[in-house]
Order: sequence, then C-alpha cells, then structure tokens
Amino acid sequence: MSMTEHGRPTLDPASLAELRACDEDGDGGLLAELVDIFLEDTPRRMLLLRHAFDAGDTAAISREAHALKGSCGQFGAWALEDCCRELEQLGRQGSLAGAEELLLRMDDEYPRVKAALSVERMH
Repeated sequence: MSMTEHGRPTLDPASLAELRACDEDGDGGLLAELVDIFLEDTPRRMLLLRHAFDAGDTAAISREAHALKGSCGQFGAWALEDCCRELEQLGRQGSLAGAEELLLRMDDEYPRVKAALSVERMH
C-alpha cells in the first residue's frame, strides 16, 4: 500500500471497499470506470487551479477545488482532499495566502494517488 508523505495511506481502504460494494456486477467495472474518470479529469482540474491562482481568480480556485475535493473523497485520497479543502476555503475568503504551497503539495501527492489508483483498478 502506498503512503503519503505524512505516513498515511494514499487511499483509504474503507472508501475503496465502499466503492467495490456498490458494484452490482461485482467485476470491478465500476471502480475501474471511476478511476478512469478521475485520472482523466484531475490533471485538467489541477491545471485550472494553477491558472486561477496565476490570474488571482479566487472564485475559480474555490469552484475547482470544491469539485476536485469530492472526487478525491470518494477514493479516500485524504491528503489530496485536504489540499482541495484548504484551497476551497482560501478561495471563499478571497485569499491567495498559502495557495501556492497547497498547489505544490497537490503536485507532489497526485502522482502517488495516480499510482495507487492504477494498482486498485487492476484488482
């Protein structure tokens, strides 16, 4: 199991088990489909977050961070979700203070999440 830089699992096993339990066919197709969507959507959202930061658009930061936060939460990617939550809060406050650090943390964490999801997708 891969771990975050803070020693937590990259993905929450209970969250993954819940997703697997929702798969009516039991063939892993639902999880694979959700992983594919996440892996396609997340880099785009992270890029939009970076552009919003560069433009000083706190409303866009809040909006994109909120959307990505939900996706991270469904897999139990808590470290990535934490960054999104903090960015969303900053955006709602109209602040950019600390946003660049959060974006860099996301850049570090996403490859771990991607690798862990790729492994889970194959189970």
